[in-house]
Amino acid sequence: KWCYINISSKTQCMMENIAEEIVKATKKRSIRKRKSIRYRHPESSEEEDHSSDPDYMEKLKRAMSDGMDKDVIIPFVQTLETLEDTTSHEITPDTS
Repeated sequence: KWCYINISSKTQCMMENIAEEIVKATKKRSIRKRKSIRYRHPESSEEEDHSSDPDYMEKLKRAMSDGMDKDVIIPFVQTLETLEDTTSHEITPDTS
């Protein structure tokens, strides 16, 4: 609810312009991109257990260290668009 105060028309016009500029600036920031990391996990639980095989474990360690082995699953980054709250609020002069 607007409260009208007996002030000069020039001051009132300045306050309305300031309020309009704030609303315009708020509306400009409507969409911001955020990155979230999603990791791929093996779906099959029937894979063989190679933890007792020293050659396999050594190969896995080397692959993880250089990231070049085709057996290594590399995480990927997915960009999500998130809408920001663009609710505008009316600005009223302080009456106190």
